[in-house]
Amino acid sequence: AAALWQRMLRSLCELMIAEKKHIRQNYGKHNMSVHMDTAFLMRHFWAVQQKFFKQLLVSMKVDKAAQMVQDALVRGEQVVVSMWGTGEAQTEAGLQ
Repeated sequence: AAALWQRMLRSLCELMIAEKKHIRQNYGKHNMSVHMDTAFLMRHFWAVQQKFFKQLLVSMKVDKAAQMVQDALVRGEQVVVSMWGTGEAQTEAGLQ
C-alpha cells in the first residue's frame, strides 16, 4: 500500500510540474496562482492518504473484534462494540 501511495505522489508531482510548464507557456508566470493551487492539491492528497491508511488499519482489526465478540457470546456474556471517531468530519467541514 505504501509503494502505491509513493507512486501516486510521484505521478501527482510530475503532473503538477507539467501543468505549471503549460500554464507558464500559455498564460505567463504571473497567472500561475490563478490557474493552479499546488498547496490545495497537496493538502488534499495527504488528507486522502491519511483516510486510506486509517481505514486500512481499522479493517485489519475487524476479524479479531468479531472473534472476540463471538467468544464472549459463547461464554454467555453481553457484548457492546463501540466505535470512536476523531472528529475528522467536523474538522473537514470547518475547513470548507
